Amino acid sequence: MSEFNPDGFMPDELRKSIENSNKIKQSLEPLLEAAKNIPSASDIMNNLAEPMGLAAIRMSSFHIDTSTFHIANSINNILSSSLTASIPSVLENFSSALTTTINSPFVKWLQEIDLSPLTDIWENWSFDPTLADKHDELNKIYLTAMHDAKWFPYAGWIADVKLFAEVNAILGSSRGMSKRCEKRIDKAILSYYTKAKIKHMKKQWRKSDLTPHVKKALGQTLEAYLRKEYALVIPFLATMWEGMIKSKIVGNAGKNQDAFKRLVDENGYDDVFSDFYNNMIIGPCYSISDVIEGVPNRHGVAHSWYAKYPNQKAALNAILLTDFIINLKPNKS
Repeated sequence: MSEFNPDGFMPDELRKSIENSNKIKQSLEPLLEAAKNIPSASDIMNNLAEPMGLAAIRMSSFHIDTSTFHIANSINNILSSSLTASIPSVLENFSSALTTTINSPFVKWLQEIDLSPLTDIWENWSFDPTLADKHDELNKIYLTAMHDAKWFPYAGWIADVKLFAEVNAILGSSRGMSKRCEKRIDKAILSYYTKAKIKHMKKQWRKSDLTPHVKKALGQTLEAYLRKEYALVIPFLATMWEGMIKSKIVGNAGKNQDAFKRLVDENGYDDVFSDFYNNMIIGPCYSISDVIEGVPNRHGVAHSWYAKYPNQKAALNAILLTDFIINLKPNKS
């Protein structure tokens, strides 16, 4: 394992592995473009085009239907185990996995494609078999960087591969967190959460087990966000988090920060999620001078400590935290 570079985000060896993976992704772009109009094609090919090793990290975090999960999982397993083998064998196994998993027009279309240009790339590409073993390191780098950029780590973590790859590309070209790096990450995340994605989130919230009046109120905050009325979004959501967290704890929930950490741990998330909540969201904020731009601190909101009108980043952070809490599974005991 190469030594970590304190002046940057990634070890050189890991950076090179990702660069090689990105070359394969670029070679697949024409295939992705052609698949746009075919049902379910984009979901499958995005998983295929994802840098090797990242699929294993991301699979457990995607909120996808069972059939898509099995397709992506089959692709990931075949690619992970077969990339060092002959290319014809890889393609044959890939086609077989899709055929046995689903029977759709996309499968027939895929089988008719001439993939020979890709075989030259794969045959001459030096695959790093240890990349999958490095996913914990890459995972930690990514989550820590999101925290340092003042984003609740859930942002981008549940998004599709394109945003995840874009943020990683920003980190890969940066030497530590700077104002410029943070602004680039802000732009990527804010651009990703379009009106359509916020509307989709609203539909998902309607399907939650929250009471009808709470779902109605939460839905109105999303509509306010789309109207750019960020000062309406943050105060209401900030009053909801503690109750939503404690509703998922059986018995004595204890302190707010303890209850949240317990849920985060039991749901298998990294400590950085509870660290962000405890340090940034409900952490100390005793005056306007303590307010961090882009962070919806609950104490600051309760005392109306606003240095200026809340920005879009703070509002979206509040929404993403709310979505994260809604999707947490209740504790088992």
